[in-house]
Amino acid sequence: MSWLLGESPFWRSPLHSLGSLSPHPLAEIDATQTSAVCWGDVFKRWEETLDKFRPISETDQEKTVGLLRVFYKHLPEDGKLVLMKDVITIGPDDEKLRELAQHLRNTVLKPMRLTSGKQPKTPPVKPLRLDSVWYAYEQQNSVKQECLRRDGYKCAYTNWPDLDSVQDGLVSVGPDDDWRLVVCSKCARILPFALGELGDNDQEDTATGRHNKRVIWSTLQRYFPSFVKDKAETLKMVNRVENGLTLDRPLFHYFETFDVVFRPTEQVRGFVLVRIPSYHKASIVNAHLFTSRTYTILSGCHPSGATQKDASLAAMKQ
Repeated sequence: MSWLLGESPFWRSPLHSLGSLSPHPLAEIDATQTSAVCWGDVFKRWEETLDKFRPISETDQEKTVGLLRVFYKHLPEDGKLVLMKDVITIGPDDEKLRELAQHLRNTVLKPMRLTSGKQPKTPPVKPLRLDSVWYAYEQQNSVKQECLRRDGYKCAYTNWPDLDSVQDGLVSVGPDDDWRLVVCSKCARILPFALGELGDNDQEDTATGRHNKRVIWSTLQRYFPSFVKDKAETLKMVNRVENGLTLDRPLFHYFETFDVVFRPTEQVRGFVLVRIPSYHKASIVNAHLFTSRTYTILSGCHPSGATQKDASLAAMKQ
């Protein structure tokens, strides 16, 4: 009956569950309008501002200054400069500094963790009044097929062939090949599906979800200006093949749960797989996935692929 009422049991953007996100504490200040000052001077003033923070507890210190330092460490160079100048602008206002740290936690860390891996599932029939969701499903299925083709119908990391593609005759497995290395693959999203466009007008998103998406993208554009040069175009890219990566199912799971990341190397499109320490999963991630090899990944999202998730990981594990 829910299908006849136009409700979607297979996809609902999770962004609304964050509550209504508050804007950036310095939202009224354009991050690109900064004074021409020496980098060394900015860094010195950033350090002085953080050192003057007066925590009300040890936890307060970690959640505010600790988180800001972690973000600084993982941001790109232009993002580092923006963050330092934001902190300097806030100055001795401890409460506003807490707001900035909380804003980064709410608009970068939580959304990436909450939405990672969540994509529309295959509907049994086309329901009434769900054209935008149906469009989104068809689009993401098309992206998966294009990623498979681009990646040679294999996991982009292990180079093991995809089972469905073998059965369809799109990739061959020789008589001497180990059939145990034929895998069921999935299309991993580098930027989560929920941050992209859902159909033409996001009909299936809630008002809160749409508001949160705008706030999240404003923050990403502020601290990743080289990556999010055009917010509208980056929004569309989420549902394109450039944002997809074919991975076998276990690796897909570890990637989506932030237990592993692909870290870029000096080699063009070269990446190494890095396991992120986790006290409750230390022995779970398959050891055979970690070798000394450098892998070439064809995703057109470089450097966003590794760095977008990598930028948030350390703080997220706090």
